[in-house]
Amino acid sequence: MEYIYFTPWNSINQVILYLPIKLIKAVSSMNTKNNCFKVKTKPLKSINNPEFEFCATSRQSETVFTCLLDKINKWQPYEICLKKKDFSLPNVNKVKVQRQLKQPYIVIPTPQRMCNQNWNYNKKWDDWECLCSEGKEQSPIDLPSLQDAVSSPVKPYFEYDVVNVTKENLLKIEHDQHRLVIKANTSDLLKARWFGKLVTNDWTVYYATEIAFHSPSEHTINWKKFPLEIQVLHEGKSKGDFSKKAILSFLYEWHPGVYNKFLDDVEFFNLPNPHDKYRVLHNKIFVPNMLRTIEDPQNSMMIPFSFYTYQGSLTLPPCVENVIHLVASQPIPASITSLDMFKESLRMPDFEDSAWNLKLSPEKALDNARKTQDLNWRTVFAFDKDQYSSPLFAVKEDPNSIPKEWGHYEKQEQSVTNYIFVEGTDPSWLPWSLVVPESEAK
Repeated sequence: MEYIYFTPWNSINQVILYLPIKLIKAVSSMNTKNNCFKVKTKPLKSINNPEFEFCATSRQSETVFTCLLDKINKWQPYEICLKKKDFSLPNVNKVKVQRQLKQPYIVIPTPQRMCNQNWNYNKKWDDWECLCSEGKEQSPIDLPSLQDAVSSPVKPYFEYDVVNVTKENLLKIEHDQHRLVIKANTSDLLKARWFGKLVTNDWTVYYATEIAFHSPSEHTINWKKFPLEIQVLHEGKSKGDFSKKAILSFLYEWHPGVYNKFLDDVEFFNLPNPHDKYRVLHNKIFVPNMLRTIEDPQNSMMIPFSFYTYQGSLTLPPCVENVIHLVASQPIPASITSLDMFKESLRMPDFEDSAWNLKLSPEKALDNARKTQDLNWRTVFAFDKDQYSSPLFAVKEDPNSIPKEWGHYEKQEQSVTNYIFVEGTDPSWLPWSLVVPESEAK
């Protein structure tokens, strides 16, 4: 015997603690009404003087445990200890302690159910658990009009790469977690930036690792839902920022005869489905092409666009929060056919039987968009490309910007100092912004 195992009670086999016998230093009774005793052990990792407290079901059990644990490491019979304590037990079998372990035992705890295990969209997200239902900064949300959001000159630096340029290791678009996803080839260390990067004003560097498709859109604008939303997931890669995430989203709307360059590159006419899980992509993948039609000239620059910014979460389990969301405010036009193809890819396809008869799938196209969540006093900021067009975020004078009764000014120190009026008393948490007195702002 080398270990002592502890369980919550005698009818449960789940081990909550085990102690190596050789680490036990001393065992002593606490002489309490709860029949408790202390076990002191040798140092455990960072704990110099570890001490455990256990309570038995009776005085008799406490005495037995105290004597047994005290003597077992010294290879002494524990009955002598009982006699010294003037305590006798009826029908106590002698315990013979062996120095050599004859038969090892492995205790395997039963795996516990995890939150949102085997989750899906079938119940319209009402059965999602834990942070998904209890979090206060959840996504997606309904976004206001650009004019009703808090105007902000802050924007990240975007820099994306053309990927999928070699035939040796082509990307795939595949079904994953009830969505279509293009995942970066993270095993290729020579392309550590993967799809590209964005850098926020606090110098956090995020690399784009995944492009996901949701049909219909998850975010809404003034409660209007759109046929498709593409989300580009970025993960923090600078030192100390590995747990941070940022999501850049583009909304698409129907427009006959307009073919989007990015949707065309992912071959919308040959998408995977629940039966055929993936398709190999043969074209180059370039995130800025989401803003271009097939008629637009190709270049390496990102077309300027206005966007919303707010603090939210992942839109699917585990719904991790502290995620920066950037959502393009102007929906992108695309053909009805291309957008319908993404919707149809979420259900089992129609097929032909052995007699070449067409068998229609009984499944309907499944929505894989989470419903909008409560804003819960969060602030939605808006960057307007027409107002803040300078790379230095030079602010145009707004004669209609009249301070309200309750609020404060904040100073944002960059190449140009901007003063932004923020409603309420809570800081906006914009990068590099400081609360300043009204006299300085004016």
